[in-house]
Amino acid sequence: MQNKKVLLSIGCVLIIATLNSGCQGDLSDVSKGSKGEAAIPTGAAIVVQATTTPLETSVTTPEVKASDAPKAKSVSLFEEQIPDFDGSGRGYIVDGNELQTEFLVHKILPLGLFMPETMLRFDLNGGTAWGSEDKQNYITIVGATDATRLPTITGEDPTLSKYKEYLGNYVDGEGTIDVFSFVAKGQSYRALIRTNADQRAYLRPLFMDMIRDIHYLEKRAALVAGVFVKEPEMEDLKEKKQILTEVMRCLEALVSKDKEKFNSTLYYTGEGDRLQYWIDNNNIFRFNELIYEKQANDSKRVMFYVNYEQMTSEGYYSERTVSIPLLRNKQGEWKVADID
Repeated sequence: MQNKKVLLSIGCVLIIATLNSGCQGDLSDVSKGSKGEAAIPTGAAIVVQATTTPLETSVTTPEVKASDAPKAKSVSLFEEQIPDFDGSGRGYIVDGNELQTEFLVHKILPLGLFMPETMLRFDLNGGTAWGSEDKQNYITIVGATDATRLPTITGEDPTLSKYKEYLGNYVDGEGTIDVFSFVAKGQSYRALIRTNADQRAYLRPLFMDMIRDIHYLEKRAALVAGVFVKEPEMEDLKEKKQILTEVMRCLEALVSKDKEKFNSTLYYTGEGDRLQYWIDNNNIFRFNELIYEKQANDSKRVMFYVNYEQMTSEGYYSERTVSIPLLRNKQGEWKVADID
């Protein structure tokens, strides 16, 4: 097969050479033939050269239109109504990392926000601010009365003018304070964001997220802590005295934050670690009702439900119910198996 390819190539070369050397005759000779047929010289070869035209494809470039910038005062920064705080949490993404937060309230106003763990809350002009440790970049909230004493607004940041609540800004030493207006429970407030020029690009987006999450928290009188339960009916239990004693000791330990006493009431060794959040907090507990759930005669478990009130250190009040099962240990003592 390879030899045939070589002979074919040699033949093509000879034909081309013959044409170049021996086919230079007068074009009139072509007309010499019989019956109107053109005469073709002997030994001549007709070479047909194929030509290709690139396929032209119509390419339509899509028209790119830039989105129009939001018009001034066209975007709402806050929800239609400032929501009530419900005990939930928040996290903010900064430089690809999630910052954990804690809901911290204003010391006078019934408002609070979720402050990242990298910041601190501090007193400012008789009120409260949340911000950087150097206290140069922060958020503060003032009521309608205090808002009338704010400096005159003299400027405006074009990147913030789209927000309906944005009133403008004014210079404060080396910083700038941007002012936003909002209403909560029918009362008018101002949220102020202060940033220095060197921190503005980094902190202001985070501060904007924080004021979007302002929540309302009603100020309440402090909850009176304690165990105020009555002994429930539990005639079917032979060891009800020891059982009740252990439950009461557990509740008393939660009220007093007595870790040693609390751990001594638990059934499982090391269970104090899993249930430690019941002790490691500043919450106030008021236990109001202890309910016994009757078990089968052969049951190895005793179950109680406890209705109680709770108030966090920030003043968040809630009413809850928790279950407390007890099991008998190897020493024959009834101990708290869980609090859930």
